Amino acid sequence: MSQSISVYESGSLFVRPERLNQITHAFGFALTIPAAIALVSSAVVHSDAATAIGCLVYSITLCGTYLASTLSHSFDDRPAVKDMWRVIDQVFIFSLIAGSYTPFAIVHAPHTAGIAALIAMWVLCIGGMIMRIVRRGKPLTAAEVGYCLMIGWVPLVTLPEIMSTGGIPGFSLVIAGGVLYTGGTFFLMNDHRHPAMHAVWHLCTIGGGMCHYFFLLLFTAA
Repeated sequence: MSQSISVYESGSLFVRPERLNQITHAFGFALTIPAAIALVSSAVVHSDAATAIGCLVYSITLCGTYLASTLSHSFDDRPAVKDMWRVIDQVFIFSLIAGSYTPFAIVHAPHTAGIAALIAMWVLCIGGMIMRIVRRGKPLTAAEVGYCLMIGWVPLVTLPEIMSTGGIPGFSLVIAGGVLYTGGTFFLMNDHRHPAMHAVWHLCTIGGGMCHYFFLLLFTAA
């Protein structure tokens, strides 16, 4: 995800941090391709069509997020293209927030509360996407980051289903992923203070994504 890096947009400081930002999420994107194939394939083999569709939605949002983020840190010599990808990057962030919960809700929480939470998340995320398009990829404010985090923790309304599905190991994966995403926003919001902080944010998102991915692989698509 691309945030404010204007402090480093001149001189030698710009090239190295921005290249590091590019590399970290390019690495994440490279991991998501085989991971997505494995997840959807497992759902197709071991489960039903609804599970496979849910896992496919999640996989598209996951791969799209890392790809868009990588490209938003590219095209240094083409500002208009870079800005376009920054908007797409931020739109995909919202899609991943809702996409991560989609297969879980379909498979493990197909009751009123679970589906209501899923619908609410997608509605709120679509609102966030529109907001980012209107703001044309401008740096996220603290309120907007808080909005993202609020949506991201909505699945806790299905805590009993999380526990019954994955037990302590599954619950630990869900919470660890949420903590990594949430804690990582500190580095996102302070990336103007040090050129390496944005790359640390990227690593936190990779870690959080891995936690939620393995929950789905082990307990939803299996």
